[in-house]
Amino acid sequence: SKATVSVLNCRAEQARGLCALLGCAAPTPAMQMRNAALWVMGGVAAAVGAKLLLDIASGPPETPRRVGTSARPRGASTPSEEEEPVDSAPAPQELGRQGSPVKVVVTLDAVRVPGAALAVRDGDLGVLRRLAAEEDLYLVHQVGSDEEEAAAKAFVAALALPRFPPHRFVCCATLVGRKAVIRQLAPVVAVDANPDCAAYLAPVLSNVCLVAPDPAAHPDLFTVASLGDYVALVLPDLF
Repeated sequence: SKATVSVLNCRAEQARGLCALLGCAAPTPAMQMRNAALWVMGGVAAAVGAKLLLDIASGPPETPRRVGTSARPRGASTPSEEEEPVDSAPAPQELGRQGSPVKVVVTLDAVRVPGAALAVRDGDLGVLRRLAAEEDLYLVHQVGSDEEEAAAKAFVAALALPRFPPHRFVCCATLVGRKAVIRQLAPVVAVDANPDCAAYLAPVLSNVCLVAPDPAAHPDLFTVASLGDYVALVLPDLF
């Protein structure tokens, strides 16, 4: 442009004046053209660098949004349509047995009569017998003394569960031990009546169920009122 040519001529005049002052030879036209080209390239590089710095400082541009409209993409489902709440317990999946027994762990607390020392609910006793006959059933019970352990072993033996050897009844003394025993057994299905134990096992085992009189009181865990209700969901071919 005319402004650029004017600036270049001015630079050339300054260079000739400086050479005359210092007593050196004036730059040739070729030198003047080279110096001018370098000056222009330096200016362009400086401008590009400044633009990049401004872009980095300002961050990515905002996505335009129309006033009064939702940011949800067109066609996307609303949370009430497809998305499940984060704190909701996943629904149990029916287990594909394919003729092979699965390992099932049930605590005595999950089948005992509320308020009774050692007594199994009538409906759950039949479920335990079917589980023992068809699956690899393990029973776990938390005791406070050797006497309680002996009484619990005698009680389980009196249940006359089929295909249930004595070593599949495991006793523990603490809640920590209860959690560790069930996790170490690594069952396909674990059923307990202790919310803390069920919450601990849920992230590490595939199918964990809490038995509680009020299932709505534990929304973060899959909760049913009895062992039979849960088995009917995951192992319906037992009945």
